[in-house]
Amino acid sequence: MNTDLSAYKDAFLAEGTDLLTSLNQNLLRLEKDQKNKELINELFRIIHTIKGMSATMGFEKVTKLSHELENMLDKIRRDLSLLTPDIIELLFEGTTRFENLFDEIRTEVKPDAKKQDLQGHKLETVRINVNLLDKLVNLTGELVIGNARLKNLASNYHNDELSRFLDGFNRTITDLQNMVLSARIVPVDNTFNRFPKMIRDLAREQEKEINFILEGKDIGLDRVILEEINEPLVHLLRNSVSHGIEKPEERIQKSKNRVGNIFLSAKRERGYVVISVKDDGKGIEPKNIINTAVKLKFITQEEALKLSPREAIMLIAKPGFSTTDSTTLVSGRGVGMDVVKTRIEACGGTVSIESEPGKGSTFILRLPLTLAIIQALLVTVEKEIYAIPLLSVKETLITNKHHISPDEKFVNVNSENLPLINLYKILDLPENGHKKSEECKIVIIEIANKKIGLAVSSFLSQQQIVIKPLGFLGKKIKEFAGATILGTGKVALVLDINALVN
Repeated sequence: MNTDLSAYKDAFLAEGTDLLTSLNQNLLRLEKDQKNKELINELFRIIHTIKGMSATMGFEKVTKLSHELENMLDKIRRDLSLLTPDIIELLFEGTTRFENLFDEIRTEVKPDAKKQDLQGHKLETVRINVNLLDKLVNLTGELVIGNARLKNLASNYHNDELSRFLDGFNRTITDLQNMVLSARIVPVDNTFNRFPKMIRDLAREQEKEINFILEGKDIGLDRVILEEINEPLVHLLRNSVSHGIEKPEERIQKSKNRVGNIFLSAKRERGYVVISVKDDGKGIEPKNIINTAVKLKFITQEEALKLSPREAIMLIAKPGFSTTDSTTLVSGRGVGMDVVKTRIEACGGTVSIESEPGKGSTFILRLPLTLAIIQALLVTVEKEIYAIPLLSVKETLITNKHHISPDEKFVNVNSENLPLINLYKILDLPENGHKKSEECKIVIIEIANKKIGLAVSSFLSQQQIVIKPLGFLGKKIKEFAGATILGTGKVALVLDINALVN
């Protein structure tokens, strides 16, 4: 039998990665509860499973490592006194070696298959190729566009029978769309579970004691977004260990518990998923940020005087900004927060920072559930139609020109002066009708706890849209997040609210 096992490599890696996650989680528990024999038995079972899988596939290095760790755990479960801190460290080193070996396997063309016996091996879950899943989402999007086009035609021709049929058809498409999109939604614990060991290793390296708490791991998020935020989360967590949590002796001097706390949490909020990284460390001092920003010539002394504490703290997200004099493996490179902000905003999300000197900091990421199909508000600016993601829209209003400041930079709404963005100027469109009218139509958007007004010509409707990328051209036009095809067959550009605000 000369079966080529390369076709099974992806399944092996996917299942093996899940097992490594469980291995790390149980090791972290065992480090805190060293008399728990059931944890040792569970570790033994996981490594035995990895050993069987790798032997079947012919991955000899993984099989050999599994065998060594299996023997070590077998001795420990017979005599718990053998479980020392040094042995626990060896077990953690073993998981790191597993991860490195898995990375080697990923880059191989095919495994070195010396054993070909596959009878009785089966996966407990069905794994769907992500490319196939993306194609299903795209096809569903085309159905949404086509259905909107048909409804528009039925309305134009006053065909009531067709309209009734399309109402039912629309419900079917909505059900299909929800099912397909839900298949792309995965629990955030797929990403969160990677971090406890990273925090542990960093804390040991920097001689700090840290209690790492995960919350809301069952919250779901689009797989594509989850992959994109992995790097930002790594930076934020490393930043909390390096810049946030103090060493035990320093915390004791400040009348704090010697053990610092870092929280990584997720929750649902108004159609968004909110992920936060919070620590009870030294916090961020706005004055230090301002002094550094002036020194590095990011802002002038005059501009510094006008900044609120919250605005001052957000300066750390400027490209190249750093308050660290030396460069270490985890901080001081001056690029981290800029990368975080850029990546999160590319996903249609926002970043905000809350901090209290001496008490800690919280980094808050607000992310849409999915990027594929969204609800949008359609507006016109002159004769052009634009789509605004509805999750950013707080309200729409029609006001008098007297409520607009003479320089047209502010609009007064309920006795509150809000910054006003003139889309006519930003999009380089004529203002003929806008200048003549005494009425001003404003879309109030809320982003990162900040409200801003957008001046438009008219409000059209709320509509479900499918966002299409602009391709190479879109990289040069920062004001647009993509395009969509309307029921009329026309193309409307989707405004990138983050780019407009910043």
